[in-house]
Amino acid sequence: MIKNMKKSILFLCLLCLFCLVGCATQDIKQGKQTEVDLEENTPSLVEEDFKECNNIEDENLKNDCRDNISFSHAVNSNSDNNCQAIVNLGKKEECETSFLQNKAIKNLDLDLCDEISNQQVRKVCREAIILSLAVNSEQVDECDKIEDMSQKQNCQDAVWQKKAIASQDIDLCLKISNQNMKNSCQDSIYLKRAKENQNPKDCLKIKSADQRKNCNSQFPD
Repeated sequence: MIKNMKKSILFLCLLCLFCLVGCATQDIKQGKQTEVDLEENTPSLVEEDFKECNNIEDENLKNDCRDNISFSHAVNSNSDNNCQAIVNLGKKEECETSFLQNKAIKNLDLDLCDEISNQQVRKVCREAIILSLAVNSEQVDECDKIEDMSQKQNCQDAVWQKKAIASQDIDLCLKISNQNMKNSCQDSIYLKRAKENQNPKDCLKIKSADQRKNCNSQFPD
């Protein structure tokens, strides 16, 4: 379960990274106040929300159904109040942990990560935030705060990719260790150069067949 949670969190983080880093710093203070307002106004679940569960005759299955709805509502809302409605103690603890982790990553708040009792989840939470902060600041040295060597390398690659694409510097792409990520970095730059300079020769340097086709389509015969 923890391994799946780790993969989901890291995937989500990488997928949303470039959207997050563009606005995170300037919006955090305002976001925290908005979050307080939302938390105060987040409605609790009512019996109507459990109507499908209530049709289940087996009491254990009914409780599982109600717990799953409470879990989902709590993790996807701005309040963990609904975690308290969960009957299964293990699922209740998982709900509280997931809510705190999501809140910490959303606000790039390492202190919230430190409140997580589960050591592995706390580690994943901190790694995700450090990665985002490193890319946001374009400071590759920030990745040194990550203990796991594999995740540290992923962080460094993400920083080099952002710096390379932002500056259109092919040489920075070469600092990326992951080959697929390195190719993607270079392809993005060659594609942009081809469009901006109206030079179809740059399309020939693109490794990805799909990207190369996309590039060539900008220059019909």
